Amino acid sequence: MTPARVREQDSLSPSQLMWWLIGNRLLLLLLVFAVLTLYPDQLVPGTWQALPKHPFFDGWIRWDAGWYHQIARQGYDNLPSNGLQRDTAFFPLFPLLTQLLGKLIGDFGVAGLLIANLSCGLACVTLYRLTRRRFGSLTAERTLLLLLFYPFSFYLTSMHTEPLFLFLVVAAFDCADKKEWLRAALFAAAASATRSVGVLVGIGVLLSYLEAIKFDLRRVQADILYLLLCPVGLLSHMLFLWKRFGDPLQFVKSQVAPGWAGSFLLTDPAAQTAEPATLASLGPRLLTWIGGNYGLLLALGALLILLGARRKLPLSYLAWSILTIVVSLSSRGSLGRFLIVIFPVFVAAASYRWPRRLWLVVLSLGGVLLAALSVYQAQGHWVAG
Repeated sequence: MTPARVREQDSLSPSQLMWWLIGNRLLLLLLVFAVLTLYPDQLVPGTWQALPKHPFFDGWIRWDAGWYHQIARQGYDNLPSNGLQRDTAFFPLFPLLTQLLGKLIGDFGVAGLLIANLSCGLACVTLYRLTRRRFGSLTAERTLLLLLFYPFSFYLTSMHTEPLFLFLVVAAFDCADKKEWLRAALFAAAASATRSVGVLVGIGVLLSYLEAIKFDLRRVQADILYLLLCPVGLLSHMLFLWKRFGDPLQFVKSQVAPGWAGSFLLTDPAAQTAEPATLASLGPRLLTWIGGNYGLLLALGALLILLGARRKLPLSYLAWSILTIVVSLSSRGSLGRFLIVIFPVFVAAASYRWPRRLWLVVLSLGGVLLAALSVYQAQGHWVAG
């Protein structure tokens, strides 16, 4: 029996992994509930609350969740608030599903959380099946654990687009891996209606198609026409914006409002100082720079992980991931959160040979940071990475 086979047999079963998923999320829910119940005075003054009488749910409806809640409740109005911010910055699929379920059960906040957590479960199950089929059980197990213990993965439980988008992305690549091109295109189309970077999923699916035919254009068949459906979600949203507000690119203009858009620069101009640097000020300046750019550092780390495992990943995974990270740099203040959906990063990290002690340290540190950031966000602080 080879060492590799021994390691495969030592991996967790699908049922054990499911308990890891349920236990991981349930502990976060209970932790946030306990903190909000025992220390209600720690809530940041002015924090918007959708369900103030139900702290078990309320802590997971913060910040952008308020926009999705508003869109689900009353639709788009494109009216400026909080300066120049508009609801048209947000894509429609998640608030539309929230609206449909919310009308059925009578509460849009609970509906959004149900959709998010159901999407999280479906994403994890689909991701495990995809990675097990392509990379083996051990890599699949570690991919899922790295995702669940990633410090910003609390967004997979909150009322945000990350869990739905992750499911749609993984489902698109899973169908492409099985050469189910129509289904892959439909999932990609849904992804393009969920986030602005969702249109890039179609590029990943197209590369998967070319990989399947070994880049021999003579083997292209009529089923490639299904891939024309990939950007339909984005195009439908643009058509709606054109008909409703007279501008198909209104979402682009809304997303560059103050407080939302970042830049490709390493530092913000406002953070720069004319004071000359000294040896004594070098340490504090470095910490300040890291504090203002740790999202960028996470993105660079993700790129290094991908490049280090480039021979283990399909070209479609690698190209889509790098392209999505680069495009996301325009909002580097949220990169920690945006990296959640780029599943090949976690696959690549899981494919490395991890010493057991280091593996336990990584999961333990990730779990501590995940718990701390979950509570911090629930108390009304902005946590995005």
